Parts: sequence; C-alpha cells; structure tokens
Amino acid sequence: MSPKGCPWRNGFQESYYREFKEDLGDISCCNSIGELVSRVRETINYYNTERMHTALKASPIEFLAAYYQQIA
Repeated sequence: MSPKGCPWRNGFQESYYREFKEDLGDISCCNSIGELVSRVRETINYYNTERMHTALKASPIEFLAAYYQQIA
C-alpha cells in the first residue's frame, strides 16, 4: 500500500481489487450474506492456490513446488 497522503501510488491495490472483482463475478445473484461470504472465501482460495499470477508466471502452488524442487 502507498504511504498516507500519496494516492497516486496505489496502482497495485487498484489492480488487485479489479482482478478480484472480475474473479468474484456478479454478487447480485447472492441470496444471503452467508452465500456472499462463501463466494468471497472461494475466490480468495482460488486466487491463493490456482489462479495464474502474472509476476510468478504460474499458480502459487506450482511456483512453490518448483521452488522446493530447485532447492532440493
């Protein structure tokens, strides 16, 4: 996150939230807050385990496996 008073330096956060919203999809189809929370948790899990990250050029699981293989 950017320092306080530097709003022009929050491009990373803006990019993350845009991609998160795209992955989450349309939330208006959720019938309850519980269903929305469930979808948010699923999206976070997908983001942290399966989704291809641009900087890593792999999913976090694949990147971690390659890292452990490299140091072994």
